[in-house]
Amino acid sequence: MKKLITSVFVTLVTLGSIQSYAQTLTRADYKQQNQKREEHKSLRKLASTQASTLAMDNFYADFGKVEDARWARNATLDEVTFTKGQYRVAFYGNDNKLVSTTYGRKVSELPTIIQKEITKQYKAKGYQVGAVIEYVDNQVNK
Repeated sequence: MKKLITSVFVTLVTLGSIQSYAQTLTRADYKQQNQKREEHKSLRKLASTQASTLAMDNFYADFGKVEDARWARNATLDEVTFTKGQYRVAFYGNDNKLVSTTYGRKVSELPTIIQKEITKQYKAKGYQVGAVIEYVDNQVNK
């Protein structure tokens, strides 16, 4: 009986100390996580006003020879506008990899089912639909 009471007491003390340690660890982790989040935000902002040469190299590897590429940099992305068969805009992240591409499209170029959905959602409600911008993320670009 004495062994049972002793083992219950040891178990309770152990659980209590583990719980208080876990709470302390959680608070420390939370502070560290917030600090990392703030550092990440500051890193996302690109310091230079010029587009990265690595992004430019990746662009030419992704899209080949493009004569009319015009580069700009915003707070977190390098942006290149160009024409390769049609007007396009490509976005490169701070890791200099392709994030997404947009293409100008005419409604008549879209599949019939999408045209019907646009008519239902917009034209039927009085909106006039002109051009459409297609957004393609980096997993589909290649």
